[in-house]
Amino acid sequence: MNQFQPSKEEILQRDEGRMFLERAAIIKKASQKFKDEPATLKYALTFSEILSNITVIIGDDVIVGRIKETVPTAEEREELVGDYWMGVVQGSLNAEEYLAREVEVMPGQRMDFQLDTPYMNYWKPQWFMSVGHITVSWERLLTIGMKGIRELAEGRLSAPRSRKSVEDQKKREFLQAALICCDAVINYANRYAREAERLAKDEEDDRRRHELLKIKEVCEKVPAYPAEDFREAIQSIWFLQLIMHTVCGARDYALGRMDQYLYPIYRRGIEGDTLTREQAKKLVQCLMIHENEILGLGDQWVSEKKALWADSVIYLFVGGQTADGRDAVNDLSFLLLDAVDELRLKAPSLMVRYHPGIDRGFWQKVCDSAKKGLAIGIYNDGVVIPALVRCGFRKDVAMGYAHVGCCNTAIPGKEPQHREYQHNLAKYLELALNDGFDPTTKTQMGPHTGDPSQFKTFEDLMEAYYAQLRYDVREVVERKAQFWTMANSPLTFESVLLEGCVENATDCNQWSTGLLHIDHYAGGIATVADSLAAIKKLIFDDKEMSLVELRDILNTNFVGQEVLRQRLRNKYPKFGNDDDYVDSIARDVGLAFCEEVLKYKNSSIGTSVPGFYTYHRYKSLGWETGATPDGRKARDPLSENQMPTNGMDTKGPTAVLNSVAKLPLSLTPGGGLTIHLHPTMVAGDTGTKILSDLIETYFEKGGLHFQANVVDRETLLDAQRHPEKHRNLVVRVTGYSAYFVTLDPVTQDNIIARTALQT
Repeated sequence: MNQFQPSKEEILQRDEGRMFLERAAIIKKASQKFKDEPATLKYALTFSEILSNITVIIGDDVIVGRIKETVPTAEEREELVGDYWMGVVQGSLNAEEYLAREVEVMPGQRMDFQLDTPYMNYWKPQWFMSVGHITVSWERLLTIGMKGIRELAEGRLSAPRSRKSVEDQKKREFLQAALICCDAVINYANRYAREAERLAKDEEDDRRRHELLKIKEVCEKVPAYPAEDFREAIQSIWFLQLIMHTVCGARDYALGRMDQYLYPIYRRGIEGDTLTREQAKKLVQCLMIHENEILGLGDQWVSEKKALWADSVIYLFVGGQTADGRDAVNDLSFLLLDAVDELRLKAPSLMVRYHPGIDRGFWQKVCDSAKKGLAIGIYNDGVVIPALVRCGFRKDVAMGYAHVGCCNTAIPGKEPQHREYQHNLAKYLELALNDGFDPTTKTQMGPHTGDPSQFKTFEDLMEAYYAQLRYDVREVVERKAQFWTMANSPLTFESVLLEGCVENATDCNQWSTGLLHIDHYAGGIATVADSLAAIKKLIFDDKEMSLVELRDILNTNFVGQEVLRQRLRNKYPKFGNDDDYVDSIARDVGLAFCEEVLKYKNSSIGTSVPGFYTYHRYKSLGWETGATPDGRKARDPLSENQMPTNGMDTKGPTAVLNSVAKLPLSLTPGGGLTIHLHPTMVAGDTGTKILSDLIETYFEKGGLHFQANVVDRETLLDAQRHPEKHRNLVVRVTGYSAYFVTLDPVTQDNIIARTALQT
């Protein structure tokens, strides 16, 4: 087998100005061609039209499938693209924001836009909308193929019906659309088969002609039929990944637990002497490089690539446990780790599921790779699985967890697009200090919880704080339930690749297997804990000033009070230093949040699931929040994820982990923590053991997630000054991998500051 793969160097030098203009042009024509069709069929027919007419490209690849991207002319941009498509827009929307027709244009401000404008018709029209943030059932694709899925739809369509109704008609349209989509995917692969055959006829090199004929053979087989060997499996996966990202036009389609669903095919090849380990690794790396080809180099908030799928977070999970609790590590787990380690590209984001019974050789290899700078995220099965069970998932189902996006835990193949809401824990304190009034927006945002001059004890303040928290959680649940009840998505192609949708003739956003949930993320846990600790010490313990005096100083953003601000910032207990005075407050606030969230469940949004996580929103959360009693000035970022306030952890990584482990993480199946380690801390023969002991001790204490950036401050500073010399420097950010030089300056500075402290 030809072992050629696309070049990693080519990936790092790609022109980020190119766009998939063929798709937009076809959508423009389809909008008129199918204008009289029902929305569901209009989607499917447009999907088919795109796959039938876009350019088929075969280079020297073993795994084929590329789109034609070109830099648009001024006329093409005017006709097909429009001028609004800014980097911050195209990277920051989540699924719900797309459907709600809202877009964050800058921190703290929102702008409505209409999806039926001329430009949007050709780029992201309402009737041709996929939102991604799904891990499809790769097992279903590999075991029954698109023809098998088609047969399910055909059988369901031909089943006798006892009544004719609007609902029955919708189901028929869904099934008809599913047939069209399945046929379109099969035909797309056959177009590659025909192109390979055409190229083979004119190829003079015997080896290359043989390879082209092999491509023809594979593309005639998959993804139409089940994959029988490892190459067919990788080709089938790539065709669907390419289609979902670029044709559907969305991001965050994860690979899930690849070492589990690919292992039977891999083992057959190895045991049957039709596949070597090296061949399998090269095939996997071809897939990984193809993923990076379409994603672009930039981080999702500052990406230059103009694409709806730019910087998709493609998670790949390895390790963990089987449904009956056995260690799931196998030979393919090792191979996938090696493949990612050798490439050192930002995608896929490698995630390892840890449990005490994990294969020790594999675990040591994970730690060894991490200490050498490989960006790996590690989740603790001992916390995630019980938390999912507490949230209503069956244990055997919870055993199969992976991610659909950044720190967003979900069950592959069984859940619809991700749903979430970001709560601001620091804002609740600001509201409690102002009787529910928001001094930033000058509106009554929360309930009246009392004049702070009447708060005689710290407990009185906390009662007001918890009232603000409970009010916001309840309001969010009601608002989201109303939204998802009204949301009407006629069809998303991903539905045919999820379990149950075809069988029930219903789009994934309108039907689920009962594994539906919405994540409620608490942002700024360290900011609010530090602030409450300062209030407790300054106001109620030491009685140096009144609560109203401090409130008024905060509302002026510390004008004329710099000495006090520095005292608040530097002289009071801070989360992240293993200090129970402040850590106990963080735990109590976190527990109150989790318990409140877990009260809510309904049919439209499913179970409400809590977590301590901010993603990049720690910056925009700070923008909407006034000055806080920890010495933070108005509009400065809040603390990120589960981490301490930047610069306030002064006692090293062990103290940070001890503080974080005190949070009620047993109730949260998702969230993120990034530790920054100087390379000298884990250098040499003992470095692997030091890192292993650090992680395992943290997990024994109840830690949920661990990821480390093992890089020195000097390297990061040089990367800021000379980005051209560090194009392939990959770091972990909030919960995924990114090229350091593509991050925005605030995020870069944040990483550098933490690296300087945690050495």
